[in-house]
Amino acid sequence: MIAKLNNSLNPISPKDITTSIILVLLSLLVLPFSIFGIFIIVLLLLVSKYGEKAILLIALVCMIAATGPAIEKFRFTFSFLSILYVFYFFIKEKGLDIKKYRKPPIELIILILFIVSAILITSFISGLQSQSILALLRTVIFFIICYSLFSLLEKKELLKIYFSSLILASLIISITVYYDMINAGLTLYVVQGVLARYAGIYGNPNYVGLLLSITTLFLFVSLFSNKLNSVSKKIAVWIILASNILAILITNSRSAIIGTIISLCFILYHLNKKLLQKILVSLVFITIILINLPFVQDFFNAFIRLETVSERSISWEIGWDIMMDNFLFGIGPENYESKVFTYVPSSTWQYFEVDTSIFKVHPHNYFLLMITENGILGLILSLLIFYVLFRLSWRVMKITKNYKHEEYLISLSIYSIGIVLFIRAFFEVDGIFSYGFITRDLPFWICFVVLAHLNVMQNHDIQIINRSKNLE
Repeated sequence: MIAKLNNSLNPISPKDITTSIILVLLSLLVLPFSIFGIFIIVLLLLVSKYGEKAILLIALVCMIAATGPAIEKFRFTFSFLSILYVFYFFIKEKGLDIKKYRKPPIELIILILFIVSAILITSFISGLQSQSILALLRTVIFFIICYSLFSLLEKKELLKIYFSSLILASLIISITVYYDMINAGLTLYVVQGVLARYAGIYGNPNYVGLLLSITTLFLFVSLFSNKLNSVSKKIAVWIILASNILAILITNSRSAIIGTIISLCFILYHLNKKLLQKILVSLVFITIILINLPFVQDFFNAFIRLETVSERSISWEIGWDIMMDNFLFGIGPENYESKVFTYVPSSTWQYFEVDTSIFKVHPHNYFLLMITENGILGLILSLLIFYVLFRLSWRVMKITKNYKHEEYLISLSIYSIGIVLFIRAFFEVDGIFSYGFITRDLPFWICFVVLAHLNVMQNHDIQIINRSKNLE
């Protein structure tokens, strides 16, 4: 059983990676004209080799990566078919006997019940507006998907599918980021002093940065796995890891970059303190040498984008005003965009003229958004998500540190992903819980699903040990 789980940190073989890259590059040549043909060809190739699990892999990749303006007209079809297949696969494997379904950790059950209850309560109090009702329905469907994925993990080999879906989705999106940059003539600056930002098929560089951060941390931790025991596997992981890091830099998502750096330091602190010390000392010396160079200063100023601080402060002030007027129960789920413009001063109206199909108008702070829409319950909800994630991760880390190295690495990587998202929550709002928007939140909740599985497995092992002690 443990041996099968140990294979999970080797998501895809070098041959699979090469095949995926070739297929993605070929697809870029014809997007968006023959997207259904490409989808069918890739599906048939994978199914011929891996069977039904390949369809599950494609379904997860579609739910994560099949979005953005380039494929807008196909998105609903992709999402609907993908969700339908997940439910079909679940019923096929588990049947309809509820007694056979797995029970998640009690902390996760409480979290999900609290989220659904909070949305239901604040929706009623705000007058059951259509946006809030849709948010509640999406949330319920989303958590059914998450539970299906969790329950299916009794088949341990599906861990490989879940990790592969994240990495393959990030590979697709990162290649489209490069494609955008090449089409723009490899331009680094939009105008003097302003860095260009590329987001590939998704369109939103901040979300792209988040997805790439998640997979970067998984890949980095896998370098310490005992199962990464061949040169070809190590080269494959390093190639994808380098691609991810470069793509994150190209998106110029500051919160993702800063969060990833801090999380990488957290990982090294637990796995190799000496290496962390050497890297930090080297970075200090390199910074001292480069900081006085004019082109480095210009690039750093362009990256920091201090001019956007005033824009975000306006968003924070408006979000704060809405929160103070509706502190107890909020304005209702998904109602921020419908209320925000009544608070926008005419002098700052230009900051809110964005393409809402790509960018959501929000206060640039997840906790502030949850409070404005759900009141005190929203504050508790947003903090509870991180508390449960860190609690479950730390529990597995403590149990597995000395005798289950692979499980320890997985839980460590998920804890570090939680750090990225927590830091990012002070500046962005998507990627944590967005009322059931699958593309935005599924990568994070796949981490939750895997974490719940590891907790159940460790509890099972502990019960076996206790029984054996009682028999003695």
